[in-house]
Amino acid sequence: MKSTGIVRKVDELGRIVLPIELRRTLDINEKDPLEIFVDGGSIILKRYEPACIFAMTQETLSTTRAATSVRTASRSLPNARNKFRSLLHKVLARASGPISSLLSKK
Repeated sequence: MKSTGIVRKVDELGRIVLPIELRRTLDINEKDPLEIFVDGGSIILKRYEPACIFAMTQETLSTTRAATSVRTASRSLPNARNKFRSLLHKVLARASGPISSLLSKK
């Protein structure tokens, strides 16, 4: 871990201010989400990168991994589509009336 030499005090609400030069260097903008980790006695802030909901993994959608995530998601979509169709058919089998006949047409 590299020391920046910057020291900040915590205010009465528990907040600290990240210096502008640090935010510019790390490309942290106003309202950007940061994830908070604790490692022993250290607090670590990292840019929050949500998991790929299509691949159902913790693989993040950073710009360098976007293509990989999209490929993984596209492989998972046919399986998800089949599960959705199966669930829809079960629901339609229990339903009756004109709506079920309209939805079951291909």
